[in-house]
Amino acid sequence: MQRIYESVIAYCNNAFVKLYGFEHYQKVIGKHFSEISVTRTESLIEVFTQFIRSGYNIVEQEIYEIKASGKGHWFLIDAHGVIEEGNLVHIWKSQRNISERKNL
Repeated sequence: MQRIYESVIAYCNNAFVKLYGFEHYQKVIGKHFSEISVTRTESLIEVFTQFIRSGYNIVEQEIYEIKASGKGHWFLIDAHGVIEEGNLVHIWKSQRNISERKNL
């Protein structure tokens, strides 16, 4: 799990950039995940554990993250790990901010 948390962001789209409060993708590429999601919340640890145990696939899981700005958000995520030669080499993840729905 530590290796995933410390993984380097190699690709992202503009939605990801906005979601994490950055102005441009160049500010995100090369950062460790731990730099943009600064707190290991219980829900984040649970989802990482489930991701590993499920063979690196999760669908519609809710997580709570605290971003580098200090603000917390709820996300609904899907993630798929790409395995090459027995190693996890990429994670393709989509997520939606569901904070408004959770806070109603």
